[in-house]
Amino acid sequence: MLDICGLPMLERVRQQALKAKHVSEVYIATCDDVIEEFFSHQKKTTVIRTSDAHKSGTSRCAEAIKKISNKYTHLVLVQGDEPLINPDHIDKFIESIKIDNDCFAWNAVSDCEGDDVTDISVVKAVISKPQKIMYCFRVPPFLAIKKDHAGVVKKMQGLMAFTSEYLIELCNSDVGIIELSESIEQMRILERGDSLTAINLPISKPSVNTEADLIKVINILKNPN
Repeated sequence: MLDICGLPMLERVRQQALKAKHVSEVYIATCDDVIEEFFSHQKKTTVIRTSDAHKSGTSRCAEAIKKISNKYTHLVLVQGDEPLINPDHIDKFIESIKIDNDCFAWNAVSDCEGDDVTDISVVKAVISKPQKIMYCFRVPPFLAIKKDHAGVVKKMQGLMAFTSEYLIELCNSDVGIIELSESIEQMRILERGDSLTAINLPISKPSVNTEADLIKVINILKNPN
């Protein structure tokens, strides 16, 4: 519930998500009393109470989807640190999923900017030609960072999707070694040998992972032009 210019960060995420034309309702999965109380009175919003034992957003959402899985075949997960997420990007992401009947897990990606490739707070991915995520990392695994890496190294956005059935199966499996050591929840998919599809989107505004990110977000909100 970090305050950003007079509104909780999570409320900014919720408002942005509901601006997307393909989003008619938002579910908030939480173990927090304050969050539950705040959002239980919001329109087009349902709060799902979850355990406080979760180590990642995907496992929390897996518990939540079990409670409503009879209603939905797919889940779109917007992480709570994305207060400036673009509603048009959410729509494009959902439209891409709708025409992809062969996959069960997707993650939005975009081009890296500035020091993204070497910034350990930013999760990156190596993308194959068929637009599959091959590996996720914080510290570059390359001997040297070259300009031609730009086409295959992308920034992972806090926008994911799963089929409901696959998400439950995924979170019932063991935590992977790389997932644990790198603190990258998407690595569980890859360590299982499963496929994670990359959906390319335009460069996004910053998420809030560090104090520096928060300052950037505040400056954007105060100076939108």
